[in-house]
Amino acid sequence: MQATSEVKATRVEQATRIETAELVVEECPLTIMVNGHRSISLLCSPRDLEALVIGLLLAEGTIATYTDVASFHLDAETLIADVWLRDREVIPVQPGERSRASGCGLGAIYLDVINTCSPNQSSIHFTSEQVLALSQKFNKMSEIFLSTGGVHSAALCEARDILVFHEDIGRHNAVDKVVGSAAVQGLALADKLLLCSGRISSEMLVKAAKQSIPVVVSRSAPTRLAIDLASRLNITLVGFARGARMNIYTHAERITTSVSDR
Repeated sequence: MQATSEVKATRVEQATRIETAELVVEECPLTIMVNGHRSISLLCSPRDLEALVIGLLLAEGTIATYTDVASFHLDAETLIADVWLRDREVIPVQPGERSRASGCGLGAIYLDVINTCSPNQSSIHFTSEQVLALSQKFNKMSEIFLSTGGVHSAALCEARDILVFHEDIGRHNAVDKVVGSAAVQGLALADKLLLCSGRISSEMLVKAAKQSIPVVVSRSAPTRLAIDLASRLNITLVGFARGARMNIYTHAERITTSVSDR
């Protein structure tokens, strides 16, 4: 299935009607089966679905590493992903118990996160120039967004380059795809920066915390709970990284600037 398709539309400009063709994003339902049991159903963009599945299973704690996966098969017609794990029990899910819409997460419990996630120990540093340069490159890479305006993006970066980039109709899905791709490639995340296009909620912050990612940057805003979690978990959280400016909300010592270094 293609990521976009063309539809007819009527454009109105200054009281003038124009019949036109517009490019829009595709949205599809994906069902994930783990060891023969339904794990979760969600709506997503029909691209890079193996990465999405692996990233989501990592985020949910169903697997600890990619090596936990014995086999993966995606039925292109039914969009059912069939995953079998090595040496792991999976409790069957009752019908309707777990599903996720394209723009919403499952809801992380604050105290559970605090009790299960250790504070990040990374001593990695990025310069403000590196962060803004990565953000600018990130914005230009989003081809589907530039043509449709209908997706979110996420990327995993080192100081001078973007290593993994994905787009999806859901901002949570985009992050899961990035994490899943990194797992498949065997990339370490403890010295990387996560770039996001959308709002950083507590759930988005938790995804980074569970993978030991020390720096999270968005061109949009964070929520107060995300800021509180980042502060407690020793994660550097940056918002509104646009043009020549950014807001550093927590652990600003990881972002060095010419002013702070004088």
